[in-house]
Amino acid sequence: MILPLSDSYPDLYYLIVEISSPVFKDRIGCSYILNLFFIYLFLPLNLILYFVVKNRTWQNIVLLGFSLFFYAWGEPVWVFMLMLTAFLDYTWARCIEYFRQSGQTRRVKIALAASLIFDLGMLGVFKYSGFLIENINLLTGLNLPVPQIALPIGISFYTFQTISYVLDVYRGQVPAQKTYYKYLMYLSSYHQLVAGPIVRYSDVAAEIENRTVSVQDFSEGITKFCVGLTKRWWSPTPQASWWPSIWTDSLPVCR
Repeated sequence: MILPLSDSYPDLYYLIVEISSPVFKDRIGCSYILNLFFIYLFLPLNLILYFVVKNRTWQNIVLLGFSLFFYAWGEPVWVFMLMLTAFLDYTWARCIEYFRQSGQTRRVKIALAASLIFDLGMLGVFKYSGFLIENINLLTGLNLPVPQIALPIGISFYTFQTISYVLDVYRGQVPAQKTYYKYLMYLSSYHQLVAGPIVRYSDVAAEIENRTVSVQDFSEGITKFCVGLTKRWWSPTPQASWWPSIWTDSLPVCR
């Protein structure tokens, strides 16, 4: 089920690892504050609003809203890149399905190629353009300016996740999602967006439309979350060194 603390995303431990990492800390400003904000406000409020609204459409909107807010907290600009990627691949997948059903094989391949070129090209620009220019300068003796592009958080995860969706539609393994915001919810889900793992659309497609939650499911989710959080706070990392002082000192100030 696509719920906080559900079996679809069983290890929120990895989310805690990611938001405590130096990279995310630099983007957010202070990972310690974020951890407390996430645990004591963000997650409880998400759960409360989700279960207060009974309509499935509004539950999906709640999950989408919280996911976009979570990502925008660390990436206020690049969240629009995430939304654009989702819109383009949503559109290409719809085109692929339409062209295949109407027997336009050539256009199916063109739509697939367009999707892959954009996704892989975007990933290449953000991750490897600086590396490419540096090597060109080294081999040729040129002094081309090396682009300093901030790497959007989670770009590799959501890029390969959306590619897997388009390929599954191309192969006829899943039907194309007919509603954009539902696809965006799948791609932007904060439970796995910044830390993985990559979730196949086929694994959660049915639960986007129809899902249930039981007391046992909720209890297991809370247990997994608490275990993962405990592992993170007591792990032998620099972030763990502040743990004993939290009871006697004020929270560290990040500058």
